[in-house]
Amino acid sequence: MNARNSYLVAGNNGHCACHSDFNCQNCQGERPSARPHTGCSSAVNYFRHYLVAVATITTLFMGGIVGANPNEEGQNVMRVHYIEIVTKASDEQISLLEKVHGVEFGEPEADLGQARVAKLDSGTLLGVRSPLAEHEQPVTRTYYEVADIAAAVSAAEAAGGLVAYPPTQQGDSGTWAIYFLGEAQIGLWQR
Repeated sequence: MNARNSYLVAGNNGHCACHSDFNCQNCQGERPSARPHTGCSSAVNYFRHYLVAVATITTLFMGGIVGANPNEEGQNVMRVHYIEIVTKASDEQISLLEKVHGVEFGEPEADLGQARVAKLDSGTLLGVRSPLAEHEQPVTRTYYEVADIAAAVSAAEAAGGLVAYPPTQQGDSGTWAIYFLGEAQIGLWQR
């Protein structure tokens, strides 16, 4: 099951509940009301993990938990500081992003794992890099800006997150951390 099709579990528009195909080989052409096969169950679990991750992020940052960034009206705002794409095809991905979205990437940055970084119009940084170790899996990870990273990491742990990378100063770029919840990897970034 890939992430591209997992949303179909919730809104399948008449397709198989686990795929975009009308005639899923595993479901033998049965409609979404049919009992799901193993792949479908994985998709349902993936979707549940996704919903839990979204709920946790919403609770942590938009619900007023410590570490959020209040705006001038005192409301908490989620700001994406950095989007990290880790892929074995980093050169191809950079080329595609430049052609499709008109972004311009700089030279590799040592503080960011040799990622080539583009600054988007919104101010968000977009980095693309190759895996740093053989065991590192391809991922697209979003880092949310926080005012107090230690408090945000504590709140993430209290909400069920597993800290995979504790708060670490990365050169002049700031302090960042990564936590997992289910299959979602979320980054935190304090400037």
